[in-house]
Amino acid sequence: MRTLRPEELELVAGGYDTGITVTAPIGPGDPNYDPTGGYGWGGNPWGGYNGGSGGSSGGGDEGSGIHAPAADDSRPAHQYTTPGNSVFTYRADLNQTQLEVAAKISDYAVQHNLPWAYQVIAENQAFYESSLGTQMQNGSHQGLFQYDSSTWSYLGHGGANINSVDDQIVAMYQDIATFASRYAAGQASGDIPASLNFSDYVEVKHHAGPNSVDWGSSYIAGYESSTTTLGFWGD
Repeated sequence: MRTLRPEELELVAGGYDTGITVTAPIGPGDPNYDPTGGYGWGGNPWGGYNGGSGGSSGGGDEGSGIHAPAADDSRPAHQYTTPGNSVFTYRADLNQTQLEVAAKISDYAVQHNLPWAYQVIAENQAFYESSLGTQMQNGSHQGLFQYDSSTWSYLGHGGANINSVDDQIVAMYQDIATFASRYAAGQASGDIPASLNFSDYVEVKHHAGPNSVDWGSSYIAGYESSTTTLGFWGD
């Protein structure tokens, strides 16, 4: 796509058809926005240790720290089919509002060909932060993933609506992709301990702050307990 010349811009402003298609850049809030830049579904941009299970599409998620729900979990497993016709399994007692929000998170990942691990992390974060959209305000933190306004802007989401569930979903997937790159670099350099899996790394960065290096954060235990309660497993 080329830049319009001044005379062409004048014609557009004046309402005349120049015959040139002007395409706006895709960004947060656009349903076609792919924050990862094209990682394949089920793929693993940060892999390399602590081998995890593969997604239904055949990709692996080594290093993500995502594993199937505990075999000794005696709670019944429920399945839900989303409007986009993907299926996920969960153990928690979710109401219809929570299921509809979980479906939005799932369908966005599938429609944009995002890694399977991203979907599971996003679902777990939404459940931990706002009980899948049923507790949307906590002091200065708000929305599905409980961003505060300063962090929202710092991470580059200032042009999106912090109060929009859809925009928060896009923002979270964008953040996960950004954190994936940092995690891979930190693992390679040794700055991030090998014992810290990617899912917990995202929790530290999202909950303690994007520049936090508190790898032993107390938030991790709460997050892991919440993921066990949810028992989410994507299609």
